[in-house]
Amino acid sequence: MINWIRASLLVFAYSSAAVGARADTLGVSPVRVDVAAPGNSAEVHIENPDPKPMNVQIRLFKWSLVNGADDYQDTEDVVVTPPVAELQSGGSATIRIVRTSSAPVSGEESYRLVIDQLPDANRIVNMGVTISARYTIPVFFVDGDASQPRLRWWVRRGEGGAVLVATNDSDKHARIANLKIGGATIARGLAGYVLGHAERAWPIRSSAARGRVTADTDAGRIDAQVGRKE
Repeated sequence: MINWIRASLLVFAYSSAAVGARADTLGVSPVRVDVAAPGNSAEVHIENPDPKPMNVQIRLFKWSLVNGADDYQDTEDVVVTPPVAELQSGGSATIRIVRTSSAPVSGEESYRLVIDQLPDANRIVNMGVTISARYTIPVFFVDGDASQPRLRWWVRRGEGGAVLVATNDSDKHARIANLKIGGATIARGLAGYVLGHAERAWPIRSSAARGRVTADTDAGRIDAQVGRKE
């Protein structure tokens, strides 16, 4: 099982001399992929604007929510090519995503395309610095009859404290941003995706477990009453 806490751009920097260290930039487009049935393929373009060559590793994982958090698993239903790419300065490459499963899409299938910018071996040896970046891009294969997002919000309390839970009773995901409860901010910007027929949880302060939930989604603004479960 592969489990990353955040499903957006993650930048990791390890340095014996942090001053002056910087991350190279990898251009990625688009930053989200939606493939409507009967389509079964898509492309993502990457570009290296840095003056030095860059190596990247490319993988794709099945994406689900387990215990309210993102979970990534190996899959053979969708493949990506190429698995690695060497980009010269100003160079580019096209990543091709192909759904190989013969079973028709039911509702919505969720995947994550993971692009790892690999460390520069010469920089590690000569400077004692290695900087790499990870880009994780949502990939959705969607049936034309998939139902639109339908969320229920509630607070659950346990030994670890209170959490705000969003349950999605529909087929399609909901992208949540600028999430608040009772006026208390849970996340500025992207708060995460609530996948179809799944739930996502966010830790909150007990004092914030009252009031209404507000958030932005692709379908518009949410202003919802919060239920409670023990």
